[in-house]
Amino acid sequence: MAEGVAVSTRHEGLTLRPYRPGDEEGIFALFQTAYGKERSPAYWRWKFCENPAGLQIMLAVTEAGEVVGQYAGVPAWAAKGGRRYLLSQAVESMVEPRFRRGLKNPGLQVTLVRRFYEEYMGPETGAMAYGFPIPVYCRLLVRTGVCTVLHRVVQLERELTGDARDPGRRQAALRYRIEQVSRFPAAVDGLWRRCQQELPLAIIRDARYLNWRYADCPEATYTRLLATDRWTGQIAGAAVLRLGVEGRPVALLVDWLVPARGRSLTGALLQHCHALAVASGQSRIEAWFPKWAPQFQFLQARGYQPSPTQYEIVVESFHPELSRDWVQGHWYYTMGDSDIY
Repeated sequence: MAEGVAVSTRHEGLTLRPYRPGDEEGIFALFQTAYGKERSPAYWRWKFCENPAGLQIMLAVTEAGEVVGQYAGVPAWAAKGGRRYLLSQAVESMVEPRFRRGLKNPGLQVTLVRRFYEEYMGPETGAMAYGFPIPVYCRLLVRTGVCTVLHRVVQLERELTGDARDPGRRQAALRYRIEQVSRFPAAVDGLWRRCQQELPLAIIRDARYLNWRYADCPEATYTRLLATDRWTGQIAGAAVLRLGVEGRPVALLVDWLVPARGRSLTGALLQHCHALAVASGQSRIEAWFPKWAPQFQFLQARGYQPSPTQYEIVVESFHPELSRDWVQGHWYYTMGDSDIY
């Protein structure tokens, strides 16, 4: 679909079209019906309207103007070598109960997905759609052929009681200053460029993205850590934590950006994360990394245990350079690449 062109189509008496300003009230009412809770206007604006990569929402609307279905994406720019690709994370798919048909005849739910693809995805627009759907919805999407399963997410987790000290941490502390920051400075872009050389495919974690994702979010509180090399003054690493979630005493290592060659910093920054988690009353820490990534092996060596989650990553590629098989062993992701955390 050409940029700026928005086309409406019909489905059994409903109009399927992209979001228009003023649709919020209907979306919020549908969210209340579908999820049994109110949608925060501030969070909705941040997630969709303020996203630096754009807004992607497809709606089903009755003749009376009632919003009865939605399939939305949260786009983000990703890098593969020297090229950029727009990825779209599927979020908040919902259909008003009287328009649902179930797994055997999904109807509107799948039609919305396909209409979303027509509007927002393609070789020159959105290169890949992905998501972390709940199991029942995952089965629907796969059975109807709108996406395929990449793999099940494996979580790395570790109890924080009796945390051992790394003997190299003292030396690393002399070289690196690790501090909490309210926002990531523009200089973090240089850190991203160094890390990008080691990451075959990853969402571009520059200052603009990191601040939107972790500093501007109005509902979740993230601890943003920055490590600076005292010798050179260069930003050497970054990490993002979420300390406590849904009443559980668990720390989430939501994002991680450290060049592989910075081994001493890697250990020091991880132990700093552990110390902050323990100090805030957390007894456990969890993280997501793909199995092929060095970060996965590093955490296992530090006592983290792998555990399959309920989430399977589903993908649909719209660009020949991002085939499912290639993405399987080359896409770097963390918890922060989902809207779950």
